[in-house]
Amino acid sequence: PRSTLFPYTTLFRSIHRTGGKWLLKLGGGGHHITDHVVVATGLNWKPMIPDLLDQFDGEFIHSRAYRTADHFAGRRVLVLGCSNSGAEIASELAFTAQETTVAVSKGFHIIPRRVLGVPSDRLDGPLLAQLPYRLRDTMHTLAVLPTRIRAARAGVAKPDLAFLRGPWVISSEILRNLENGSVTMTSWPIRFEGKRAIFEGGRELEIDAVVAATGYEPSFPQMPVEPVITRNVNECYHKMIDPRLPNLFFIGFVLPLGALLPTVEIQAEWAAAVISGDATIPAASDMERCVKQECAEDRERFAARHGATITVDPYPYMRLLRGEIRRLSLNQTV
Repeated sequence: PRSTLFPYTTLFRSIHRTGGKWLLKLGGGGHHITDHVVVATGLNWKPMIPDLLDQFDGEFIHSRAYRTADHFAGRRVLVLGCSNSGAEIASELAFTAQETTVAVSKGFHIIPRRVLGVPSDRLDGPLLAQLPYRLRDTMHTLAVLPTRIRAARAGVAKPDLAFLRGPWVISSEILRNLENGSVTMTSWPIRFEGKRAIFEGGRELEIDAVVAATGYEPSFPQMPVEPVITRNVNECYHKMIDPRLPNLFFIGFVLPLGALLPTVEIQAEWAAAVISGDATIPAASDMERCVKQECAEDRERFAARHGATITVDPYPYMRLLRGEIRRLSLNQTV
């Protein structure tokens, strides 16, 4: 089939359904008609800024705008959020800022970059992922138990539910900095007054700058309708197809319990099999029924995670997609 390559800087103004195809309106007034569209802009598109920062008189930036710790040298900095980005930024600020404080709203697990000599994102694997869920969770919990004990002593609250269900942060530095006091941890502020952060009970903290490591949300301004994908929700068929939007594939809009790129790779293979005609997908009504079942299972399994339906257990999910590719391809040849 004929392919059209666009320069990387090409702007796509809007996407509309027309005559069973997709009409892409380009920047500069041009347009392009295609049978399929793949959206791979990812979840980290629009920075989330807490409303309470409107009350803060000092400097604040989102973590997306953070470059180096030197900019905050000698200042008192509050980092809102301790996700992977928040933990890494706080660890860098510990060397240059006068004071570095991290505000968190709930407990979390800390996972070092290497566990038992193995990179943490390889701690799980295709074989281990076939074990019963409770056994896998127990094995992971035991593997990071020494870190869990250190984190508790450093004042990090433990999540309410099991390891694979609860939120976690991958960092080898944040725990050391909490232990030596170069980074302190506090609860989430309830408001700001001038350059003071106010916490429950009336406690106050004088700060000069805030770094909001508060994450992102996806944005789809070009879409004809808003897809069923948000910061915490993905109600697409196999996390890729909105049943209302045929031949439109969303790749990479998931949060795997592990590495993202291998998950995205198999998503791309699945989408390519459908686009090439080597595989087919169910009717819209059948996809909707499947979505309801998948989301119900996600909410039960990932109950502690705020984004339950956007979370995937990578190896079972990849097995599902590979099996679909093989099965659908076989059906096409029969």
